[in-house]
Amino acid sequence: MHLRRGVPQCAALAAVVVIVAVAALGAAPGGAPAGTGRPPDDALRAIEDRGRFIARYVDAVAKGRAVFAREGQALAQPDDVVAIESQDGWRVVFVKDAGKLSSPGMPRQGTVIVAETDYGPDSGEIGPLRAMQPPRPAPASTVSYARAIEVAGKAAADRRQPAGPPYDSAVYREKDGTFTVYLMSKGEKESDVVFGGDLVGRVAPSGRQLVSLEPLHAQTTVVPLAGHPAAQPTLHVHPTDDLPTPTDVALVLLHAAAAPHLIMTQHSIFRVEAPGTLTYIGPNEAPRAGPGGGS
Repeated sequence: MHLRRGVPQCAALAAVVVIVAVAALGAAPGGAPAGTGRPPDDALRAIEDRGRFIARYVDAVAKGRAVFAREGQALAQPDDVVAIESQDGWRVVFVKDAGKLSSPGMPRQGTVIVAETDYGPDSGEIGPLRAMQPPRPAPASTVSYARAIEVAGKAAADRRQPAGPPYDSAVYREKDGTFTVYLMSKGEKESDVVFGGDLVGRVAPSGRQLVSLEPLHAQTTVVPLAGHPAAQPTLHVHPTDDLPTPTDVALVLLHAAAAPHLIMTQHSIFRVEAPGTLTYIGPNEAPRAGPGGGS
């Protein structure tokens, strides 16, 4: 484990990893003594659920892009790819600005769908590509999803983040109609998992107006998985926030070799398993990591 952009790893933290990992893996999930600030189970389940959504979204878009590359060579390249959850399952939709197309009879303005496919969130399987010939106008709801990601992504590009783009993104439509956009920084290597450098954006229901954009981690930790021993815990530290983030759960789901993953906050220790299960282990009684010791 090391910090992004060459910040030296705190030597003391390496020893703490071993000590805490042994204690955490041997602890019972419900074994925290009273008065240690154990978070409500509902709060942990909410983080779990949102983390699973983010992981499924990122997986759906990645697999959708792969099937488009195989089966959509004759189609116009999409401007954006969005995954939309519904009662009937997930659809991965490839959209494009109509003004960039020269097909006869096509509208000169608006957004069109050039193709779509289905994604099974439980199986992780992607269906065959369905090309739209000719491309058809995208529903307003689909356009809003694409706009929300674009608005948040443009704002993120203006930020001076320790770990910046490219991002894996996911967009969730809240019950009030607003969008929550998650942007997770990719590692410099495919085998690197970046905990930190991620942002959460709030976007108005139209998808046009960014309400807020905030970092989810105070610092950034890169966990290299190349050569990492199987089943040996990985770890990162939250020096300020006392709860894991949904993106912490999502990253472990997307990179199973990172599990079990331990998250040390100022007062607590948590564990994320490969299925995305988030467990409170107990109070953090280890020495506090100094500056530059975690994310």
